[in-house]
Amino acid sequence: MRLMFSKQERNGIISLTILVIVLFLFSRLYDSRSSVRYDLAAFEKEIERFEREQRRLADSVAAAKAASRSSFPSHYEQQYPQKEKFKSSSVANSGDTGFRRRQNIIRYEIVKLDINSCDSADLVVVPQFGAKRASKLVEYRSKLGGFHDFEQVREVFVLQNVETSHLEKYFYIDRGKIRKLHINTASYKELVSHPYFDAYLAKMILNYRDKHGKINSLDELRKCTNAYPELIVKLSPYVAFD
Repeated sequence: MRLMFSKQERNGIISLTILVIVLFLFSRLYDSRSSVRYDLAAFEKEIERFEREQRRLADSVAAAKAASRSSFPSHYEQQYPQKEKFKSSSVANSGDTGFRRRQNIIRYEIVKLDINSCDSADLVVVPQFGAKRASKLVEYRSKLGGFHDFEQVREVFVLQNVETSHLEKYFYIDRGKIRKLHINTASYKELVSHPYFDAYLAKMILNYRDKHGKINSLDELRKCTNAYPELIVKLSPYVAFD
């Protein structure tokens, strides 16, 4: 039986046959290309050398940053240029290349501030002191008449967490600058303005002065006010009986 195809059908069969042949040849070509394997063994040494160089550069940068931080004085030291205490050399390793670099580091000794005379501008450059803490310390010192010991600084609310050892590192106390409160002539307003006197204690002092005259000692002050002994101890650097 003879098959009869129209011209359009014959053209379709020819096109389909050509397409099949092209796809067959393409698949054979792709399989041959995908079978190629690249040998990287020749580049292993170059890759290893490149990675080693990257590690060396990273270590060098880290060492340079550390040396830079230790070479510059702190904000406190910049504000208060201090005399040079000593110089020492530090050695920085820079990776596995064996490269070593020396750099001189200047150490500074701290110049302490008198906590009874320094102002806010001096205080703000001390570590752990900002503008608020500096102003509060100066304000409390003015009411108190000066500090007798470092523990009193912690009586300021915003300074309660400052360690005494930290204060001792940056300050000293000139107790000769403490302002005395004259018990026998001070007014009620002057008495209650002091942090260690309240209204009750001030009234007791004034009443006793009106009835008995001068108060001559801490012991007499304690008896006439019934103040507890710990308060008398705190008051002792601040009262005068002349």
